[in-house]
Amino acid sequence: MKKAYFLAFVAAVLVVHSLSASKVYGAPMSKAPIAEVSALINSFPKLQPAIVRFLQSPADRSLDLPKDIASLMKPGDAVADSDKEITQKAVAATLSAHTPDSALRWAKLFAQVGRFFPDKQRQTFLRAIQWKRQQAPLDWRSKFDKIASPLSDSSDFSSYIQDAKILDLQPTQFVVGMREVKAKIEKLESLSSHKLDKYLEEHPIPVVFSPSQGLYIIDHHHLAYAGWKTGLKSLPLEMKADLSHLTPQDFWDRLRQEGWLYLYDQGDLRAPEELPKDVRGLKDDPYRSVAWQVRERGGFEKTVPFTEMFWANFFRKRLKTDPAKDFEGAVQEGLTLALSPLAQDLPGYRGKK
Repeated sequence: MKKAYFLAFVAAVLVVHSLSASKVYGAPMSKAPIAEVSALINSFPKLQPAIVRFLQSPADRSLDLPKDIASLMKPGDAVADSDKEITQKAVAATLSAHTPDSALRWAKLFAQVGRFFPDKQRQTFLRAIQWKRQQAPLDWRSKFDKIASPLSDSSDFSSYIQDAKILDLQPTQFVVGMREVKAKIEKLESLSSHKLDKYLEEHPIPVVFSPSQGLYIIDHHHLAYAGWKTGLKSLPLEMKADLSHLTPQDFWDRLRQEGWLYLYDQGDLRAPEELPKDVRGLKDDPYRSVAWQVRERGGFEKTVPFTEMFWANFFRKRLKTDPAKDFEGAVQEGLTLALSPLAQDLPGYRGKK
């Protein structure tokens, strides 16, 4: 019983702070994390000072939990409004500051409380640490690996993967090449259960977390669509960035800056708000299928996100053969064009400049 209150509190703090990741498991978002974390800390006034001091401390400080935790975890008298305000400001400042120091503080908190749990449940804490790790620069990430090592058999969990429901994933493009989707469906259906799991783990869907608490796919749209068509409910993820702290406009600007957004719908520019809500809204673009086959046959290389989209639009403007009527003819014409000087400014160009 002595650990019961402590574990309940810690689990609640973990779940609330990880609400930004809750869509990964299909759970609905509720209140803002700042308000909920503040409310939880305020419900344990005797432990409150230790948590607040830790959140305000330098990143190299350890969490100094009192020895007799059980006595502090019992709900006490109501907290004064002035203390509630101080706590809320401290937690708000920490949660809203998406800095390496802030991420490292939370990682230390998760690592230290995670050791109270059985091995199987420690995975939850490892996922939380990995989430915070994504907010840090590359040269900081070894620090997160070190913090997590007592909870894991591995000293490096840089590729730790989470799953998400396919229909919770939101596209960052309007179209796919259905011929490529069909090829991926055939690939998935040809694999045994064991080999399928291994294949999917080796090809996680890269996503970013948005201000609206959504998960946006920034690559592998065809695999996600094929997974849905074959009846899969969820797919492994690779979390590329947590952008939930940005405004909606800054979010879209950041995606453009990183090359993670493609707003042309078969040549027509559209607004981000018009993007499909899930993979079921992706439409077929025959020229995207041509680009896929030209790349498969060595016509160009994939060097940047949406490489095939750039080539699809190039082929749309220059191919004389209609791929909807003569796909193979369009691919052959595309191979010739891909190696010509006309394509030299496109990413992945393999011809002579």
